[in-house]
Amino acid sequence: MQTKNLQAIKQSNRARTLEFIRQREPISRREIARDLNLSPTTASAAVADLLETGFIREIGQGVSTGGRRPILLEINPKGGTIISVDIASAFNRRIIRAAALDLKSAILTEIKREQHIDSNEAMLATIRGIIYGLIASPDVTLRGAVAIGISVPGLVNAEAGELVFANINVKHLLLGPMLTDEFQVPVLLQNSEDAAALGEYRFGVGQGSTSLVYLSIGAGVGAGFVVNGRIYQHGRTSAGEIGHITVQPDGPVCGCGNQGCLSALVSSEMLVKTVRAALDGGYLPETAVLSSESLNIHQILAAAQAGEPLCLDIVTRAAEWVGIAIANIINFLNPEIIVCGGELFEKNDYFFSLVEQVVWRRALPDFMNAIHLTRSSLGRRAGLQGVAVLALDTLLKSPYLIVQ
Repeated sequence: MQTKNLQAIKQSNRARTLEFIRQREPISRREIARDLNLSPTTASAAVADLLETGFIREIGQGVSTGGRRPILLEINPKGGTIISVDIASAFNRRIIRAAALDLKSAILTEIKREQHIDSNEAMLATIRGIIYGLIASPDVTLRGAVAIGISVPGLVNAEAGELVFANINVKHLLLGPMLTDEFQVPVLLQNSEDAAALGEYRFGVGQGSTSLVYLSIGAGVGAGFVVNGRIYQHGRTSAGEIGHITVQPDGPVCGCGNQGCLSALVSSEMLVKTVRAALDGGYLPETAVLSSESLNIHQILAAAQAGEPLCLDIVTRAAEWVGIAIANIINFLNPEIIVCGGELFEKNDYFFSLVEQVVWRRALPDFMNAIHLTRSSLGRRAGLQGVAVLALDTLLKSPYLIVQ
């Protein structure tokens, strides 16, 4: 028992030290000990372990404040490869991206596939297939991979590695343990919006902030929260299922089984379905870009921006619902920054500008004057980069990395 406790303490110190170096590099051992409240011996031991694994490296000497000049440390980008997989929902399909990243979360190579996923078996097979597709690349080998991170839409129990529920007929899928057994590296599973929130916080528009909310509006609706560098999770499962708050009690049925969920009113699939029903019912649009057979959300947004009455009405109503949801987030949480991502925000500023007007009308003025509301800067890569950070943290706490 005592040996296990000592090992857990060492793992915790390594993880804290690596995170601190990642945030503050280049930095010295003395600064690590002082700012993490560790003894010089403990800090040096954690640094020695990380140097042995190759996760950090020494890069020269800093400025002396008295005595010897300190040796500076930074993350070693060549110390291993993280494999990241992101499952994103787009209209009527799933877009699966996989990337190999260095230890600073820079993307080395990336592949993308479109897939139909409608069961546990299909989800597992899709993720396995794209990982094998990535490691078949000449730039990536499984031998060099130290961890795998996966971001998926839906409710996630990150501790158990379980996809609890996704609105594509996937329930209680233990992706983490299954993939760990197959690839023999630690596998981290995280909700898509949580991973994207961390990606934006670390590498995108959220850099330097203390609290961030990432809101995604596309085929689904979700949110991820980061506070002081950490994803907010209530207990073992992800939070931020804002798409399933009830905003219209007698509204359309959502895939979760409830009525009037936000995602059932503003998702790209619902907006396309509404416009297509009008076209099939004989509505004659004022723009030629609208076709029932090839209709997609970007055509609808373009038509609304051009002033097409039906699309303008539907998109404006959706922007009102989304703006109300964001205003409620601001009034309740008062975060420093809110980042908008997903299909409805990714092409241009049009839908964002409509939502922003609603938010300014409905959120508390004192909060709005201090908040930064913006579109995502990383786009679809936010989840890949965010989950890579989490995967490396998981490795430092796993039995696959035992440094004596």
